[in-house]
Amino acid sequence: MLALHSGPHFLKDTEVVDDLGFVKVNNHWLQEEIYAEVFAFADVTKISTGNAESLAHFEAKA
Repeated sequence: MLALHSGPHFLKDTEVVDDLGFVKVNNHWLQEEIYAEVFAFADVTKISTGNAESLAHFEAKA
């Protein structure tokens, strides 16, 4: 039996997460659905981002 995976505990009771504790984001822009200035990726969301480290690196250079 596998344990249920969920988002980070510190976000559990906030309005930005779904029922499992993952941040709700736009799948194309990784922008949080309520606050336009908040972006999330990797383990705090349900979406698969592939190489999250590369994404962060190249976004930081832009």
